[in-house]
Amino acid sequence: MSNIDPQLTQQIVQLLATYGTPAGIAAAQAVGTGAVQALGSGAAKAVKSLWGKIRHKSEQEGGIVEVAVTAFEAAPQDTEHQQALSFVLKQLCSADSAFAREITQLFKEVQRDPVAEQFIQNISGNAQVGIAGANYGSVTIHQTTHQGGINKEDFAKFGEEIERKHQARILFLKAENATSLVECERFIREALQKYPDLPGVRSFLGLRVSNAVIEHFTYQLLTDTLVQPERLGTSVIPMFYEQFALMNPAPPKLEAIHWLEKALQYQDDPEGEVTAALALMYGYSDAYDLMLNTIQKARTLSPSLISSFQRPVHLMMLIYACHSLTSIEEVMRSISLQLPKLEEVQQALREASDPKNNPSNVIRLSIEWFGIELTTEGISRTPVKVRIYFPHKEELTTYGEITRRGQPSTIIPTQPTTDGIIKTFIPVDQILKQLTDKGIVLITLI
Repeated sequence: MSNIDPQLTQQIVQLLATYGTPAGIAAAQAVGTGAVQALGSGAAKAVKSLWGKIRHKSEQEGGIVEVAVTAFEAAPQDTEHQQALSFVLKQLCSADSAFAREITQLFKEVQRDPVAEQFIQNISGNAQVGIAGANYGSVTIHQTTHQGGINKEDFAKFGEEIERKHQARILFLKAENATSLVECERFIREALQKYPDLPGVRSFLGLRVSNAVIEHFTYQLLTDTLVQPERLGTSVIPMFYEQFALMNPAPPKLEAIHWLEKALQYQDDPEGEVTAALALMYGYSDAYDLMLNTIQKARTLSPSLISSFQRPVHLMMLIYACHSLTSIEEVMRSISLQLPKLEEVQQALREASDPKNNPSNVIRLSIEWFGIELTTEGISRTPVKVRIYFPHKEELTTYGEITRRGQPSTIIPTQPTTDGIIKTFIPVDQILKQLTDKGIVLITLI
């Protein structure tokens, strides 16, 4: 918490009463140009920013804070409104040190102006303060309610409200630093009990839980296809697969959906990230129609989110909700993709085999795709990895390999011997044909 000098809040209020609001400026001008001199452009800009900060803060807080600020804005010369705003500022600064620093800094910028400096000196040195004429020798809270003002009982409630919000923000900070989802959610629930409209809290938890679900899906995808983690940019490495599984026994999909949906109900969707995460959670939860609708909403909010959906892991989460080749193609179209065709596969092989495209100098002999397997019952839930080796430069023939979880690799074309030596090679188009015959559909490059 941050304590602020009561005299400073009084000076800020008096400055705003004369120079900060349209009504105050009009009242000052009505007194005459000899009574109030104009501020320089720099100071006037700082006063405008100061009032803007206070106005924005009041809209964030709502309730009695917004009432006090709105009342002051309408009639800044009213003594009760000045007293109410001064009290509100003191309470807000006590609960929010960042806000206190911001308005203090802006007030100091105003003080650099000679006219403002003289005005503030007059406030500090006289009982009759500024144009408003409010006596701040001692601030008295009246028992009666002024038109548009706030009474003593309101102030008491306001003090309690500010304290609850301050405690809620502390709990939110603890949630941000929590090491476990259970602990994080506990802090969030406690924070919401104290401050149900706490900004950003629901999206934070929803995105954190959904990230845990994505991590779990990534782990499952890696173990199913034996893809090296660095290919997906993940920190989960093979020697820790089993430990990771024990730490994350089941993905909290429903919990993620709950908090993401709650965030959207409160219009808490920074840059469309909540909507995008919700589409992924619907996909992994096999909610096909909800997933498609949410993808469209995400695209409407921010077209740039399409690139997020196109990432291999995210795309495979969306494909998880598909039960037919037609539905896969529909999902691909919804994120501006299509299933790989011969030309795209050949182009990918050419680019990957070009040394100029391999700055790390790591020797590569093939490229890999995630794929799915069509069955008589629809689509296998277990993805496959398809590896196609670089074709011979002159003969343009090669071979492929299908990796399924818990099964030996399948070589395309079938080899005449089982000694592990590849002796038969075919063109890339024949490899793709044999993949199709086996019900394998390429989805995305890894």
